[in-house]
Amino acid sequence: MSSITWEATDIGFSATALSGDHIIDFIDTLNIYNLTQFNGIPNSYGKILDLVLCTDYITVYACPDPLVAEDPFHKALCIDVPFFDFKPLQVKPRKVYSYHRGDYDSIRARISETDWMQILSVSTVENALELFYTLMYELRDQYIPMRIVSKNKYPPWYNSALIKIVKEKFKYHRKFKNYGNISDHLSFKLLRDRAAIIERECHDAYIARMEESILTNPKQFWTYMKQNRANSTYPATMSYAGTVASSGRWGSGQHMLTRVCNSGLTSEMQQPTLEPRGPAQSAPYDDTACNTWRGI
Repeated sequence: MSSITWEATDIGFSATALSGDHIIDFIDTLNIYNLTQFNGIPNSYGKILDLVLCTDYITVYACPDPLVAEDPFHKALCIDVPFFDFKPLQVKPRKVYSYHRGDYDSIRARISETDWMQILSVSTVENALELFYTLMYELRDQYIPMRIVSKNKYPPWYNSALIKIVKEKFKYHRKFKNYGNISDHLSFKLLRDRAAIIERECHDAYIARMEESILTNPKQFWTYMKQNRANSTYPATMSYAGTVASSGRWGSGQHMLTRVCNSGLTSEMQQPTLEPRGPAQSAPYDDTACNTWRGI
C-alpha cells in the first residue's frame, strides 16, 4: 500500500494515483464499509504506511514524546477519538473504622456505668452474648469515627510532592496536545525529567527504610516482594554463612533452608548426660540459624 498517495479533503484523506487491481479492490472495500483514512503524517521516507480508518471523524497527529525510539518506517501517532464516551461503573466507597482516632475515654466511662448484672441476667448464654456484642457495636459506632478508603493508583514509595509533579506533567502534556503551544511542551519535558529524578530518590529512600525495618516489620518487606514477582516462590539468590544458593537444585532454595535448620538442630542438641544428683538434662535447642532466615 506504499504506492497510494493520500490527499487531504474536508474529512480525512482521499486515495489518488491508484495502480493495480489489489489497490482498487482495497479502496472499494473502504468505500463499501464507509471507512475514511485520517492519517496524513508521512514516515522518514515520505510514505504513509500506517492507515487510521474510522467511520467517524477523528484527529491524528505525531506523538511529541514517544516512549521508545521511532521506527523510520512507522511514525509514533496519537489518535483522539472524541465520539467515544466511556462511563465506568462507579465503585461504592468502602468505609473502615479509624480505631486510632477513637474516643476510648468515653467508651471506658460507658462500660463502667453499665449495669452488667441486669443486662446479662437473661435466660441463656447465647442471649447474653448477643446483648453484649450489641452493646459493644453501639459503642463502636458512636465513638469510633469512620473514613472512606480510597484506592491509590500510585506505587507505595510515591509521596504527595511526587504525585503533584506527575499530575502537573500530564496536565501540560494534554495542553500541548490540544493547543500545540511550544511552552507547554517545554514545561512537560521539564516536569518529566524532574519527576524521574524525584521518583528515583523516593524509591531508593523507600527501599532503605524497608531494609532498616526488616527486623521490626518484616511484613512490609514480603509485601513488596509479592508485588514485584509474578508468582509465589523463594528468592533467586540466598546466602548464609558463606554458602550461596542460586538455583533450583538440591543445595539451594528451600533445601538450603532445611539444611540450615537441621544443622542448627543437630549441632546444638546433645546427648543426655547422667548427673549423680538429678535427672538427665540436655542443652536447649538454639534456633538462631532458622530465625536468621525468618528475619527474627
